[in-house]
Amino acid sequence: MISITRIFLLVLIVQLAGCKAPQGTTVAEKRADVMNMHDDVLATFYEAKPFLEERVANAPGYGVFSNFGLKIFVLGSGNGFGVVHENATDQDTFMRMFEINVGLGFGGKNFRALFIFNTEEALRNFTTKGWDFGGDAEVGVMVDDDGGELGAAGSLGPIEIYQYSKTGIMLSATVGGTKYRLDDELN
Repeated sequence: MISITRIFLLVLIVQLAGCKAPQGTTVAEKRADVMNMHDDVLATFYEAKPFLEERVANAPGYGVFSNFGLKIFVLGSGNGFGVVHENATDQDTFMRMFEINVGLGFGGKNFRALFIFNTEEALRNFTTKGWDFGGDAEVGVMVDDDGGELGAAGSLGPIEIYQYSKTGIMLSATVGGTKYRLDDELN
C-alpha cells in the first residue's frame, strides 16, 4: 500500500515538474507573457459574460490568474501566476499563487480566474499582504480542448471571483489553502 507521504511527494514532484510560470527568459518576456494571458482571459470572460466588462471597468481594480491544479487521492496542489490591475493609477502588480489541499479527489485542472475588487481596501490588502483562503468542493469535466466551462466561484466579501476551466477533469471535496503573493522577479 502507498503511504500518504509517498502520495504527497508524488503530487509535489508532478507540480514542481510542471510549475505554472510565465514563459520567457528575460523579465520583459515574462511580463509580456503574463499580459498576453491577461488579455486572452479578459476577452474570454467578456465574451461569455458581457456584464463583466462594466464591472471590471468600474471597480477599483481586478486580477487575472492562470492556475494548474492536480489532485491525487487525498492530497493536491496547484500553482500559477497573474496580474492585478489598479484602475485609478493604471498600475499592474505581478503575482504568484500556490495552493495545497487535503480531501478526497482525483484529477487535474487548468483554469483561469478573474478577481474583481469592489473596494480599495480589498485591492490594497490583496496586493500588499497577499491572500490566503481555503475550502473547495467541485465536480467538473472539460468538454473538449477548445472550449471550457465558465462559472462564478463566488464572492468573498468585497471580492468577486469568476473561474474559467480551460482543460481538465476534477472530482474533489477538499479543505486547504491558497496563497497569493507578489512576484518578486516581475515587480
